[in-house]
Amino acid sequence: MLSFIINGLTGKDLFYWKLTNLIIHLCTGILLYFLTTRLLRYANADSRLMAAIVAAVWLLHPIQVSTVLYTVQRMTELSALFVFAAILSYTIARERQEKRMTAWPLQLLTWLIFFPLGIFSKENALLFPIFILLLEIFLFSRESFNNQRLIKIAFLVLPFIVIAIVFAGDWILAGYEARGFTVLERLYTESRVIVAYLGMLLIPAQRRMGFAHDDFPLSYGLLDPWTTLPSITAILILIFIAFFLRKKHPLIGFGILFFFSGHAMESTVISLELMYEHRNYLPSFGILLATVATLNIIVKNRTIITTFTTIAFCLLIFTTHVSANTWSSAVTLYYYMEMTHPHSERLAAIKSTQFADTQQYALALKRLEGFNSLGARFHRLNIHCLENGRLDNQLLNIDFNHARLADNYAVMQLTDLANRGLDNECDFSSEFFVTLLNRFYELPTLTNANRQIVLMYRAHYLWGMNRKEDALETLNKTFIINKKNPIPLFLACQWLLDTYRMEEAKSTCNTALQVADNDMLDKYMSFASKTRARLESLETITH
Repeated sequence: MLSFIINGLTGKDLFYWKLTNLIIHLCTGILLYFLTTRLLRYANADSRLMAAIVAAVWLLHPIQVSTVLYTVQRMTELSALFVFAAILSYTIARERQEKRMTAWPLQLLTWLIFFPLGIFSKENALLFPIFILLLEIFLFSRESFNNQRLIKIAFLVLPFIVIAIVFAGDWILAGYEARGFTVLERLYTESRVIVAYLGMLLIPAQRRMGFAHDDFPLSYGLLDPWTTLPSITAILILIFIAFFLRKKHPLIGFGILFFFSGHAMESTVISLELMYEHRNYLPSFGILLATVATLNIIVKNRTIITTFTTIAFCLLIFTTHVSANTWSSAVTLYYYMEMTHPHSERLAAIKSTQFADTQQYALALKRLEGFNSLGARFHRLNIHCLENGRLDNQLLNIDFNHARLADNYAVMQLTDLANRGLDNECDFSSEFFVTLLNRFYELPTLTNANRQIVLMYRAHYLWGMNRKEDALETLNKTFIINKKNPIPLFLACQWLLDTYRMEEAKSTCNTALQVADNDMLDKYMSFASKTRARLESLETITH
């Protein structure tokens, strides 16, 4: 956020925002070069050329384009920058320890500066201790880490994993209430996602990539689709190979497990969306290191190495250049994404909105054909509103039985529709709309934050229908969902003051002000100021 503030102070030209991302990317690549040279030294394969190839491939790989050019993913970039800086400083500290030199300042820099900065950038940096463990097992202390010791470490770590699952289990499962898949289905699917990532990294064809991957099909079982079981098998074989090669070819084993460990947070049990290319920004170093190390062992002829490297870099530069060009404008970006992901609902929604904004309503509706989620259904209602200025009751009578996922797309489209009704931009029955809100509120996949939003709109419509007691009761119910959010009480306070219910108003207003004053970030300062001003003016009038 600090880096964004600095960018904001320099002006609104997004060129400089993206230039900052590119500079961070280049700095990380330089760090990787120095890190790789030291890792190669520990693996008895000291080669500056090999280190330069690994760093250059990582820098130029087209899979990094979406991370660098999608400005908000600076958090991924900075997290990786600080993690690699921490690994490098730890590596130098270990070298100094082996030479009986002072190393504690570097260890402090590693654990008290770089590691926390990585976490403050993005939570992925919490994986850093795992990377350090891999360094010790495969490089720094590989001679002392025999199979028996590894088994002992596994038994020591296992109880902590069990404890974490027990304590975080409810939190993890709660996240799936708003998803269209279960935790087991996600794990099945992620096996195929990981294999897809490997395909993107090893064969970087542009058609494999794209910003939106929400059309990636779910795995419902080991053989549904059939590629699930082979994907799981391939992952297990790679992990076995990594440990099998631990003594003889440590860089290969380290690289493979670095890749899988780097995906341990975003590609396992946490209920995130299934697939994003930027999740490979940090882990990709591992698989690229393992690949280059493998080729270095297999191919010994200098001419073949030079020829292969030249061809590889030409292909990388060309593909990355083409990928970067697709990000040069919204038109080329969405055209490319639709070409590579024609079944993406997210892209269909964006394109439909673009058509509707230019009053091409028939094209907007056509782009949503084939999508039957609640978000798509509410989106169609918004388009009908824009085109006709009204909705029949029949259109508001939506069947919830076949589409029960109340995701953010559905909530966003429903609130847009609600706002159009409140702003008199679309004429429809308030009674029918309240019924729609009630049915939507009952969906089990709706998060508490979104439940508050739905109830707030329900209160607005009830108040407009002159059902004042129901509206105030709804606002009270909204506040109970999250008692740290005083906005429902501020709204109730205003309505009570408007209807001269002074005693109730004072009580509600004071409660709202107390909650607002307890907020450490002062998010509700403007609401509190307006409420106090109105109360003071009423006190003056009364006296």
